[in-house]
Amino acid sequence: MIKTRCKVTTTDSFFGNFLYEQVVPRGHFLVKLKEVINWQRFTKKLLKYYKGKGKVG
Repeated sequence: MIKTRCKVTTTDSFFGNFLYEQVVPRGHFLVKLKEVINWQRFTKKLLKYYKGKGKVG
C-alpha cells in the first residue's frame, strides 16, 4: 500500500486566501472543479507521477 507523504499546504490564513484570490478568481474553472471533485480519493493513485513523489503539494 502506498503511504501518502504529502506535506500539508494550505491557503487557510488571511494572507494565503487574500493572495490566492488575487491570482485565481473565485469563478475560475479550476476553483469550481475543486468544489465538485473530491481529489483526495485520487491522491494515492497519482502520487507516483508527482515530481518528488508528492513530498510537497
